[in-house]
Amino acid sequence: MDVKQASLSLDSIVSSFNARIAELQDLVVARNMYPASSVTDLSAVDATLKALELQLQQIKDRLREETLAIPKAKKLIQASLQQQKKLQNMSAYVPSYLPQPEREEVAECSVIDEPSRQDHSFGIHDPKEEPLPLPKVIVEKAEKSDIPNIDKKKYLVPADLTVGQFVYVIRKRIKLSAEKAIFIFVENVLPPTGAIMSTIYDEKKDEDGFLYVTYSGENTFGSDR
Repeated sequence: MDVKQASLSLDSIVSSFNARIAELQDLVVARNMYPASSVTDLSAVDATLKALELQLQQIKDRLREETLAIPKAKKLIQASLQQQKKLQNMSAYVPSYLPQPEREEVAECSVIDEPSRQDHSFGIHDPKEEPLPLPKVIVEKAEKSDIPNIDKKKYLVPADLTVGQFVYVIRKRIKLSAEKAIFIFVENVLPPTGAIMSTIYDEKKDEDGFLYVTYSGENTFGSDR
């Protein structure tokens, strides 16, 4: 219910109370025109009207309370709508995909540390059978950011991994608490969470063959393009 609907509902209650008050006031006027002391048969009517006067006072008190409550209700509704709008704006930065609990281990292991040049454990493969090279990413913390440092900076990223999934992996790697936000930037631009890392790698990789990614706890450089 928005502010306008709430106001209409409260205005309807006030209108009903006003109509009832008008009826009771007419009865009070009629009673004053014919006092019970002058007509014996009107004693019962007099008692009824006194009860109605008490009811009228109660209605007035209730109406006063409702009138005072209207501004408070409007403020509460307005605050609720503002909070809802903030949550909608924040949802734009939430990854469209969050790994299920049973897949967390797979998601965390899907980004592989870049092997050193001296590591020959992969053996020699036939060039015809060599798969397409995985995107190579270097992750660095933004300057003046109070977010934790990452222990590994070089990663081999699966070609189909999204930006949102990669952010999740970084969050797990630096052991960032759930209430803290994290943003990643490529060339000072915040990429969409649904973008594919391999596509960004092909478009933004450096001459040395690495894609440089910066992470921060604040939206330092601005929104995504």
